[in-house]
Amino acid sequence: MRLRSDCLEVNANSRSHGRHTKRRMASWPHTAVLLCLVSSSGCASVPRDSYGVHRLRFEGVEALDADALRACLATRERPSVGIDFGTASEPTCGEPPFDGGSNTIRLWRWPWTDWPIWDLSVFERDLRRIERWYRARGYYDAEVVEVDISPDPAAESDRVEGEGDEAPCDRHDDDEGCEVDVTVRIHEGEPVLTRSIALLVSDQQRTSSSPRMSDTVEDGGSADSEQGFEPIKTAAIPAPVARALRDAVQLDLNTPFDEALYEQTKRELLAALSQQGYACGHVEGRVDVARDVLR
Repeated sequence: MRLRSDCLEVNANSRSHGRHTKRRMASWPHTAVLLCLVSSSGCASVPRDSYGVHRLRFEGVEALDADALRACLATRERPSVGIDFGTASEPTCGEPPFDGGSNTIRLWRWPWTDWPIWDLSVFERDLRRIERWYRARGYYDAEVVEVDISPDPAAESDRVEGEGDEAPCDRHDDDEGCEVDVTVRIHEGEPVLTRSIALLVSDQQRTSSSPRMSDTVEDGGSADSEQGFEPIKTAAIPAPVARALRDAVQLDLNTPFDEALYEQTKRELLAALSQQGYACGHVEGRVDVARDVLR
């Protein structure tokens, strides 16, 4: 178990060495260093004319990982210290896994950690990013259904103006701004599931004038009807090549279709071709989405 923060990482395991008197004497230098850190760091403050983002929460995020979603947003809450019960690293935007679930319990915030500044226009773009992120995970009907911003004036303006009772919020101090808490409620809906995966191959040289697959076709089309391509199971290619191509597929049947895994599959297919001696190999892809049949 580890304590984690953006500022430091402390192992929760301890060891004892030597006699009690030596241990007490050895603790003084560490105490002095800690006191110097605290006294020299100071406390971060919110600019007087701004809001600092204290907390950004999500409700309704059940099938996917809220931290994976948070990693793709420009609006950030103030960093906090937490206990990490897992071994996974911090999520990276657009990189799987997206359904790992959070294994971190938030505890407190160091007083010297910077305050992210509340920007209303950036947050409005983040709301669109949330729906686009869900669509990329296969949740085409996901939507933001409600947003709660506290204090209320922060929903109208990201500027803190006015003195005393005329200020739209309770300032930290006379020369500081205010905190804002944001809650985003999301309806995930049902995912689009991967029902079939077709690998088609061709030994024809592709040129700039050759017809190309369209990446996404909604409510129509067939993956097995591409001109000049043949299903891998009937194509005249060596068995090791066919096996390497099948092993390169990162998508699983009957699971939500994920754009990141789809793009990763194309990269793995290209790498497999190169490893099998097809240095001039080319990979295209197409997705047929039947919106009226989700499951």
